[in-house]
Amino acid sequence: MNRLTTLTWQYYRLLLFHNLLFTVAATTVMGLATRRHFLILALLGKLVGFICAVAHHAYMHHNSFYFYRNAGIPIRRIYIGSFIMDMCVCALFLIIYALITHAAA
Repeated sequence: MNRLTTLTWQYYRLLLFHNLLFTVAATTVMGLATRRHFLILALLGKLVGFICAVAHHAYMHHNSFYFYRNAGIPIRRIYIGSFIMDMCVCALFLIIYALITHAAA
C-alpha cells in the first residue's frame, strides 16, 4: 500500500500543472455561461479538467505507462488514486472559498 501511495503521489505531481490549467479553463468556460449552481459547475469543471489532463499526459508521455506496469500496479489504480487526491484538494479549496465568501458577505 505504501508503494501505491508513493507512485500515486508521483503521478499526481506530474499531472498537477496541466490539471490546474485544464480545470481553470473548463470552470471559466462553464462559469461564463451561467453564474448559478457554482458548486455543480466547479465539480464538473474539475472532472473535465482531470480527464483532459490525464488524456494529455497519456498522449504526451505514453511510455510512462510501462513504469507503473513494471512496478506491479495497474494504471487504473493510479488514475483512481490521483482522482481521489484531486477531489480532496478541490473540496478543501471549495470549503476555503465558501468560508471566505460567506465571511465577507
